[in-house]
Amino acid sequence: MNTVSALVATAAVAAAAITGASIWLSGIRVSESDNWVPVPAVTQEEALEFKKRKREMARSSEEWKDKVKDKLSANEMNVCFGAGTEPPFTGKYWDHHEKGHYECTVCGQNLFSSDTKYDSGSGWPSFYDVVEKSNLKLEEDLSLGMRRVEVLCSNCGSHLGHVFDDGPEPTGLRYCINSASLQFIADDGSSEAEAGQAGAGDRDAGEEH
Repeated sequence: MNTVSALVATAAVAAAAITGASIWLSGIRVSESDNWVPVPAVTQEEALEFKKRKREMARSSEEWKDKVKDKLSANEMNVCFGAGTEPPFTGKYWDHHEKGHYECTVCGQNLFSSDTKYDSGSGWPSFYDVVEKSNLKLEEDLSLGMRRVEVLCSNCGSHLGHVFDDGPEPTGLRYCINSASLQFIADDGSSEAEAGQAGAGDRDAGEEH
C-alpha cells in the first residue's frame, strides 16, 4: 500500500491499517472482505482539533488571498480558501479532454496531467495520479461528520478536493478535484485564460468594422 493509499485508509478507519479493503469514505461503512464494519464516528475531541487546525491553515493562507483576490472569482475564492465544493457536473473541467496539464489556480504549481485524467462519473475532474506527490499536501478532513482525506496545494495551501481509494489501476486512487481550484495549460503552452482573451479581442475587432 503506497503512502497516499495508507493515509486514505487511515482516515477511513481511524488509524487502522486496512489491506485489500473497499473503502467508501462518502458513506457510512467500510467493506473489508465480506464483512461490513462501521466507520468510527468523529469524536468531539477530534472535531475540535480539526477546527483548530483549519483556523491555523486559514491564517497561513492570508498572504495568498491578498495576492489573488482581484484575479479570482467569488466561487474560486470560496473553493480555494473556504474549502467549498462546486456542484457536480458544473465545473469547467469535469468533461474536459484536451491534452496538457492542470496547475493550481492560486499559485500556478503543476498538479495533474491530462494523461491521468479519467471519467469517474462523479461530476468532478478526476485523476488517478499526480504530476509530483510533493506538490500536494494531504490532511485528514473531519468536516460533515465524515472521515475523508483533503487534498491541498503544498505551495500555497489552496483547497483542491479530496482523494479516495476507488480509482483505477495502477494507483487505485481517485483525486476528486474542483475545477475552480485548477487552471489548464495546453501542451502548446497556452492557457484557457489566454484563449479567452484572444477570442474577446477577435470579437472586438469584428465589432469595429
